[in-house]
Amino acid sequence: MDAVDRLRQALFGMDEGSLPAIRDDLLKLHQLGLAVQQRDTPELVAEFFDQASDLDFQVSELMDALGEIQSMLSSITDPYPESLSYA
Repeated sequence: MDAVDRLRQALFGMDEGSLPAIRDDLLKLHQLGLAVQQRDTPELVAEFFDQASDLDFQVSELMDALGEIQSMLSSITDPYPESLSYA
């Protein structure tokens, strides 16, 4: 259940019912990308790549947590007898 808790926190932050936190981070990356296109300053470019790097790390952690959940579910469903799936 630790993996599920990590996913919940990454996607929704601390507030139940709030919009996914990663959504805000992706929106910020998009806005920074547009700003870089309009004003290509070293500061904006650095902020853009910092944001992209942070998101890459977040997505990596989400994938790890999802992998743990999938592994646990597979250990439950793999031994399911095929004969029962036709019942």
